[in-house]
Amino acid sequence: MARSDTKGTRWEYLRMQVENSKIKSCDESLRELGLQGWELTGIVESGSTYIHMWFKRPLD
Repeated sequence: MARSDTKGTRWEYLRMQVENSKIKSCDESLRELGLQGWELTGIVESGSTYIHMWFKRPLD
Protein backbone atom coordinates (compact mmCIF):
# COMPACT_ATOMS: atom_id res chain seq x y z
CA MET A 1 0.00 0.00 0.00
CA ALA A 2 1.34 3.49 -0.79
CA ARG A 3 0.32 6.91 0.53
CA SER A 4 1.64 10.46 0.56
CA ASP A 5 2.25 12.50 3.71
CA THR A 6 1.62 16.23 4.15
CA LYS A 7 5.08 17.04 2.73
CA GLY A 8 4.36 15.09 -0.46
CA THR A 9 6.70 12.20 0.36
CA ARG A 10 5.27 8.92 -0.92
CA TRP A 11 5.49 6.01 1.52
CA GLU A 12 5.05 2.27 1.14
CA TYR A 13 3.45 0.50 4.12
CA LEU A 14 3.71 -3.07 5.37
CA ARG A 15 1.88 -4.92 8.15
CA MET A 16 3.46 -7.97 9.76
CA GLN A 17 1.72 -10.40 12.11
CA VAL A 18 3.82 -12.67 14.36
CA GLU A 19 2.76 -15.20 16.98
CA ASN A 20 3.84 -14.08 20.45
CA SER A 21 5.63 -17.38 21.06
CA LYS A 22 7.74 -16.93 17.89
CA ILE A 23 8.75 -13.26 18.22
CA LYS A 24 12.32 -14.10 19.27
CA SER A 25 12.77 -16.41 16.28
CA CYS A 26 11.90 -13.61 13.81
CA ASP A 27 14.82 -11.35 14.84
CA GLU A 28 16.66 -12.04 11.57
CA SER A 29 13.58 -11.14 9.50
CA LEU A 30 13.15 -7.87 11.41
CA ARG A 31 16.84 -7.06 10.91
CA GLU A 32 16.46 -7.69 7.16
CA LEU A 33 13.48 -5.31 7.00
CA GLY A 34 15.64 -2.63 8.62
CA LEU A 35 18.41 -3.19 6.07
CA GLN A 36 15.83 -2.75 3.29
CA GLY A 37 14.89 0.68 4.66
CA TRP A 38 11.71 -0.24 6.54
CA GLU A 39 10.99 1.80 9.70
CA LEU A 40 8.78 0.45 12.50
CA THR A 41 5.88 2.87 12.99
CA GLY A 42 3.52 0.97 15.27
CA ILE A 43 3.08 -2.19 17.26
CA VAL A 44 -0.04 -3.72 18.86
CA GLU A 45 -0.36 -6.89 20.89
CA SER A 46 -3.56 -8.75 20.06
CA GLY A 47 -4.52 -10.68 23.16
CA SER A 48 -1.93 -13.30 24.05
CA THR A 49 -1.63 -14.75 20.56
CA TYR A 50 -0.29 -12.23 18.02
CA ILE A 51 1.79 -9.08 17.70
CA HIS A 52 0.96 -6.79 14.77
CA MET A 53 3.70 -4.46 13.50
CA TRP A 54 3.42 -1.67 10.93
CA PHE A 55 6.39 -0.49 8.91
CA LYS A 56 6.93 2.24 6.32
CA ARG A 57 9.66 3.24 3.87
CA PRO A 58 9.92 5.99 1.26
CA LEU A 59 9.13 5.02 -2.32
CA ASP A 60 11.94 5.57 -4.82
